[in-house]
Amino acid sequence: MLKHIAWKDVELEQLNPLLDRQMVSGGKIMLARVLLKKGCVVPEHSHENEQVTYILEGALKFSIDGKEITAKYILVASGGWPVKEKFPGCEHPEGHY
Repeated sequence: MLKHIAWKDVELEQLNPLLDRQMVSGGKIMLARVLLKKGCVVPEHSHENEQVTYILEGALKFSIDGKEITAKYILVASGGWPVKEKFPGCEHPEGHY
């Protein structure tokens, strides 16, 4: 079944003063819109599946497996090939919000 959802209709959760989030999910997929203000640091965490990050504005600095990576467009955090799930990492914004 096809369903159209506009971000303006999705609840905006304020996780802390520098971090807001919106989430939609289907049967086997979840999409999160994460809004990070400059100075926000997301603690190290992991996901059950691989994660794709699409950066709309600014840049993010990621700490993954002890290495720092700055991304301005798209980052696929999969731990290499083949994809490794539950790969730990953290991120914080480099550019503007």
